[in-house]
Amino acid sequence: MTLTRKSIVRTIGQRTRLPNPQVELMLEALIGLWMEHLGQGGRIELEDFLILEAVWIRHSGGGQLRQGQAVKAGYKVMLRARPGKKLYQLLKQHGPSEHDSDNSS
Repeated sequence: MTLTRKSIVRTIGQRTRLPNPQVELMLEALIGLWMEHLGQGGRIELEDFLILEAVWIRHSGGGQLRQGQAVKAGYKVMLRARPGKKLYQLLKQHGPSEHDSDNSS
């Protein structure tokens, strides 16, 4: 099951009894804040849940010759996500799902 922005707003609205437009406004503000912070090379840590950080990784291919010219190594950005302690424990309890084995071939 995929959790979409629309389903998140609906579920939070039901659980908190806040109107969906207010929930949507809060979610948009949160996503905007996270994007700005990650875009500046920051790190987001939600205790026991998730750690998100933007990491610059050097491309392979630097120093090789292409048509007699040395090629400079480039960089690409990766978004690294790691589970927090409680989420990690939940994931360990449930183990890999049957869907994971379908995608590994």
